[in-house]
Amino acid sequence: MDDAIERVPRLRWELSDVGLRNFLTDEARIGVICIKYRTAFANGWAFPPLPECREAWSRRYGPTKWDTDIVDWGEPVQEEAKPNVAAVAPARPANTNVPAQPVAAKPAGWRRF
Repeated sequence: MDDAIERVPRLRWELSDVGLRNFLTDEARIGVICIKYRTAFANGWAFPPLPECREAWSRRYGPTKWDTDIVDWGEPVQEEAKPNVAAVAPARPANTNVPAQPVAAKPAGWRRF
């Protein structure tokens, strides 16, 4: 949300966690299904593949020139070149015997944030 507020200053007064949730769960409004998930470790969202999200955005808001030309979630961006964190297993304390938590199934190609 901080990035959105930085890019669009008026969102400082209009964007909230509840408002964002209501927007992301309204398939009729945005044209794709975003799934909220919760685990013992973190909460987040699962999004459809990037091309589907961009197409839904274009239908709703018109053609857009994107900052990058990546075609899938997690691809490195020239300016940022960050490692793909989805490929790295989450760290667990070494002194625990707690089994790994199951992760909810998601359609292939979806990306969690």
